[in-house]
Parts: sequence; C-alpha cells; structure tokens
Amino acid sequence: MNIRKIAAFGAAAIMAAGIVTGVPMSTENSPLLAVTAEAADSKLAAPKNIKAAAGDGKVTLTWEKVNGADAYRVYIYNAETKKYEKCKFVKGEKATVTGLENGKTYKFKVAAAVKNGKSYKTGTASAAVSSKPKAEMKEITANKKNLVGVWLFYDISETVTYNKGTKYNPAKVEYDGYEWIPKIQIFNDKEAEIYYYKEWGIEPYQTEIKNNSFVSDMLMKYKVYSYGDDKFLLVQLINPDGEYTYVFKKYKPAVEKKQVTDISKFEGSWTATDFCTFDISENDYYDPLNPQWSAEELYVTGAIVKNGKITFQAKDGNWNEIKIGKNKIGDDKYYVYEIDGSMYMYFQWSNGDGNNHFYVLKKI
Repeated sequence: MNIRKIAAFGAAAIMAAGIVTGVPMSTENSPLLAVTAEAADSKLAAPKNIKAAAGDGKVTLTWEKVNGADAYRVYIYNAETKKYEKCKFVKGEKATVTGLENGKTYKFKVAAAVKNGKSYKTGTASAAVSSKPKAEMKEITANKKNLVGVWLFYDISETVTYNKGTKYNPAKVEYDGYEWIPKIQIFNDKEAEIYYYKEWGIEPYQTEIKNNSFVSDMLMKYKVYSYGDDKFLLVQLINPDGEYTYVFKKYKPAVEKKQVTDISKFEGSWTATDFCTFDISENDYYDPLNPQWSAEELYVTGAIVKNGKITFQAKDGNWNEIKIGKNKIGDDKYYVYEIDGSMYMYFQWSNGDGNNHFYVLKKI
C-alpha cells in the first residue's frame, strides 16, 4: 500500500474524531486552532496585495484573486508554538477573523487552494500582514437590559452633540476636574436616581425616564454606547455655560462577595482601609480592593473583636467595647463579606451631625 495514502488516511481519521492537539474540532472559527496542513500545490501563486482592516475584536483581510484558486486558507501566527496555524477557510477574496483581543497585534498569511476530490491543496502562502484589533464606540439600544444598573462618572466632553452622532473616544479621557454628578443609578425603564455632590456629601435625586431623557429640574437627553466589553452612558446637559456631555461607565463588579453572618468568625484584629459617605450594601457597586481614601486620612484606624464584642481604635484613643448583634453593632448596622479571600466589615458610624458614614475594615 502507498505510504502517503496511509498517512493521509490517518490524518483524516484523527480530524474526523476531533482529536487534534487535544482541542475540539470546531475548525474555522477558532483563531489558534492547529490542524494538519493540506499538501501544497506549487502551481498556485501566493495571494498579493493583502490588506488588513482592524475592527472591534476582529480583523478583516482582503487580497487579489489568484488564477486557478477555488478557495483560500487564512493562517494566524501563534506566538506560543511560533507557527502559523489555520484559522479560516473562505471561497472569496475576503475573510474576517473574530474573537480577537483588542490592543493585541496579530499576524496573518493567506494561501490559495484548489479542490482535489473531497479535499483541497494549498499553494504558497503570502507575505505576512499585521493588524491590531481596536474597540469602537457603537450606539446600542437604550432598552431596559442595557440601562438598568449603576453608572459611575468617567469623563466630561464639550465636543459631543447628539444631532451629529458622537466621535467620543473613551480611551482618551478629556476631563480632569471636579465631577458634579458622580453616579446615576437606573432601576428600570421609568425610574432612576441621579447623585449630586453637595457640601455635606453625595445626595440622590429621584427622576423619571421619558423618551431617552432624565426628567428632573432639567431635561437631560442620553444615549447608550458599547466600547469593547464596556458600556457608556452619554448624558447631554445644556446650561448657561454651554453644552456638555457627561460620560458614565457602567459598573461591573470587580470582585465576588459572600456575606458572613457567623459572629464567631469576626474574632481577631481588623485594620481600617476606607471610608464612604453612602450605604455600601444598598449601593452595590463598592469595591474594597480599590479604596477611595488612604489609611492616613482615616480617623478610625482599626478594631479588635473578642468574645462577641468589638473595640474600635481611633487616632485619639480606643472606644468602649460594643456588643456585636446579628445585624447591628450597638445602634448602628454593619455588613461583613468575604471578598477575594479576605473578610471586610462595613460599619455605619453616625456622627454628631446625624450623618451616616461607613467605615471599611479588613480582618488581619
């Protein structure tokens, strides 16, 4: 029997079984999937004038038609194996490779293929072409699914006007000043809260949503955009100073948290890590791994829990022991969560002015 035929049969059997380098055979849509190459046909010229157009998580390749070609094979360079591997098979002179990482440079080659019975033979591969996928600002439907959630202040732009669309680029933050509106929380397609900075802290105002606008003391039109995996809310404000667009980024939890209710697990020392002027649990976007204040700025420095009681430590001395209840420490509420392998306590501290603040403490 012809040895080449045996080898070809073996390769075909492996591909049919889906056992190629331990990766399931979904073939064309996986950029880094390595498969056995076809036999080369030296009569087919290498494609010329290869062009690569970067898109959002994708690259589109085009090239000149090769005489005698029935199809084309696209290869992508794998930096781990240091080889070009199959990623796409097309009948025309165009291919779009998806599932790529924005900001990363990819290298491609293209080879013409001619039909040979039930398989194809490929010719000489083209010269390599490089491209770097990039995120694009795309308007998306402002429906309930895209709107509901917490939107945190990101930027202010003076150049965005809705009647002309937007050329705003989130990768180039324009504003480094004081943000008047730090947050918007949208509950459904009819209700939201807009948070404003005041002298005494952040204060929420309820507002209605009508016709893609927040209706409060002023009418604020908005649009929703996607940029890579992120979503942005662009809110247009017009006041005597001119027209501005506030840019908010939709909050995505950076960590998973699990509430801890067993008081016996609180025993030990805690150190203060942050301070907040809002109810951390009800405003479920707080990330303790990225504190807003430095330890040097905090009045409360830590705490010790012993026998179900807590003693807070402050810069001017220790407080008296306070009994820890199921939901409260003394008269004030608290939450304890396990986050990223550590325990964090959010303790509400009511000061003499009647304002509630939350201290964040981490168990040592």
